[in-house]
Amino acid sequence: MQLRRDNETDQERKSGPYYGMPSQKYENQNPYTNQNPYAYEDPYVVHTVPPVQPVRAKQTIPIVTILIIVANVIAAIMCIGIENTFQLAGINYEYITINHEYRRLISYMFIHADFEHLIGNMVALFLFGKLVEQRLGSLRMAIIYFGSGVGAGFLSMEIAHKLHPESPRFAAGASGAVFGIICAAVFLQIMGRKNAERKDMIIAIALVIGYAIYSAGGNVDIYGHIGGAIVGGILAFALNVKKWQGFIENQFCKILAIIATIVLCVMGVGEAHIGKDQSSLMDKRVMYIREQPVADYEMKSYGTKTYGEALDDYCTNTKWESFTAESGEQVVQFNGNAYYKGSEKEVIIQFLITGDCESYELSYFAFDDTACNWQQVDAFYKTICK
Repeated sequence: MQLRRDNETDQERKSGPYYGMPSQKYENQNPYTNQNPYAYEDPYVVHTVPPVQPVRAKQTIPIVTILIIVANVIAAIMCIGIENTFQLAGINYEYITINHEYRRLISYMFIHADFEHLIGNMVALFLFGKLVEQRLGSLRMAIIYFGSGVGAGFLSMEIAHKLHPESPRFAAGASGAVFGIICAAVFLQIMGRKNAERKDMIIAIALVIGYAIYSAGGNVDIYGHIGGAIVGGILAFALNVKKWQGFIENQFCKILAIIATIVLCVMGVGEAHIGKDQSSLMDKRVMYIREQPVADYEMKSYGTKTYGEALDDYCTNTKWESFTAESGEQVVQFNGNAYYKGSEKEVIIQFLITGDCESYELSYFAFDDTACNWQQVDAFYKTICK
């Protein structure tokens, strides 16, 4: 379409200042832009527009993931040459429920059986942890990791106690927390960009639990892995519901996450009591018996020597431990070897504790797995108290 006057020739039209427009100026022409109000754009002119660049997600440094890995490596270096790290910092039913050493729920995550155990956990943590942290942010990453670790510790502790009440067991390692992160990553992958749904959480937990069962074997704490996966899946779902969809982590949240992670890592590594004497491993009940003076069946003492002093001095290969029997009774057991009446004998003594270490009584005494009467016990006590 072109505009022209009725009496305008083709030559006048082509020689005008505006192609396809009358050559003369109109009265209402804009004096500032010199634009004819009737001017129009030629539809055949091709305009070049710069291509639209895709918006790429901002790649942030997974600082919380890196801090946790560094703390685990430091703890592993500190544990070199120490053989009792599981007892020093591991999770155990008796230590937590009776001694109230709740610090172990954090410290056990930083103790590993060997470097192979450490490397396996840290590689998995880096691969899945950075995915979770870049997707959810540092604060939610820290919540899922430590929440999964504590949940895994509780489940492992309770099940181990139910299945083996007379055999105190210690669990340690970051596997439970790592399985929580793996489950969170699987959940986020299944969920994609849609709103979080409960079925996504169930599918993720089922997949990770299936993998935990498949990979179980040897001394692997499968109950801790399952507990971590369950807690990790639940937390990933809870932190992705509609209320959290628009949450964007600001600088304050990131700093808060970093500070909290550093505090928990320092507490976990520091509370391991690396290098302390073996006596520091003994729980409250063992210490209570060791501090009591050696006494007969009427609770009359033989002197000033305590059970700890007398038995440790007289016997070799001594071992003190405590456990809760199936009947619910709290038991402290002593094992050792003693040269008594011309021969080497294995000594086993069990004490029953009443209440919160309020009183005790001797419940079992044996030489070479043969129970002894009070006359034999009395003779032995007099010998070790000389």
